[in-house]
This record gives sequence, structure tokens and C-alpha cells, in this order.
Amino acid sequence: AKERADEALAELQRTQAELIQAEKLASLGQLVAGVAHEINTPVGIALTTGTQIGEEVKRFSEIADTGQIKRSQLSHFLNRMTEGAGLLFANLNRAAELVHSFKQVAADQASGERRRFDVRIWLDELMTSLGPALRKSRHNVVISCREGLVLDTFPGTFAQVLTNLVMNAITHAY
Repeated sequence: AKERADEALAELQRTQAELIQAEKLASLGQLVAGVAHEINTPVGIALTTGTQIGEEVKRFSEIADTGQIKRSQLSHFLNRMTEGAGLLFANLNRAAELVHSFKQVAADQASGERRRFDVRIWLDELMTSLGPALRKSRHNVVISCREGLVLDTFPGTFAQVLTNLVMNAITHAY
């Protein structure tokens, strides 16, 4: 009977570990989908801006080939290029920030390792990954956390708990 109980306990522990791993993978899948959706916006704007800049350069080049460039045309072209460069920078920078956040949250969830991290920054990254679900459900999370608070713990497990809490609140509380 003791041997059967030990085998049953071992099987239960294996099943529990498999369920935890499945939950981590499900959370990671949700994170990937959310971040992919978030990245599409700034990348799409950057692509549209790049296309528009190309068209503006082509038009300006045609005008320049005539040798009849007016000061107002040059000024307009320079203003449009400055505006386009600003849009490209802002949106590509936003996409890079999203990728960085995603990589950190995904690494934490996949590795399950303990590390030190700034809680406020970590919460911002986590909420960025949950942004699509929050906007879709028209909910908002307000983070109240003092700057510089550092924890030495398991961020992947912490992320899983908070993600489940937020998603369950969206699904069941409202």
C-alpha cells in the first residue's frame, strides 16, 4: 500500500509539473499574440511613412530634374522629410521597446529562474504585453508601485500569477 501511495504521489507530482508547464506555454502563447498585435501598429505606420517618403523623394527628384525648384517646393520637401523621419524614429523605437519587453517577459516565463528586477519597470513590461486584451475588453490597469522597488524572486511565476489575475478579472469579474 505504501509503495502504491508513493507511486501515486510521484505520478501526481509529474502531472502537476506538466500542468504548470502547459499553463506557462499557454501564457506565453497569449503573450506572443498580444505583442505581435501591438508591434503591427508602429511597424505599419513606419512602413506607410517610408512609402510616403519614397513617393515624396520621387516627386522632388522629378522637379529637380527640370532645374526649376522653387524655394517653397524645397521648403515643403524638407518639412515633409523632417516629419517623416520623426515618425519613422518614433514608431521604430516603439516597436523596438515592445520587442525588448516581450523578450524579457518571455524569457522570464520560459526560464523560471530567480533574478533581481525593478518591479515598476517589470510591471510596465507585463502590462504592455497584456495591452491588447485590456483594450479589447475596454479595461485599464493602473499601476501603483513606488520607483526603485527591487525584488529578488521568480519573475516568470510572478508574471503567470498576475497575468491570470488580470485575465480572470477581465473574463469573470466584469
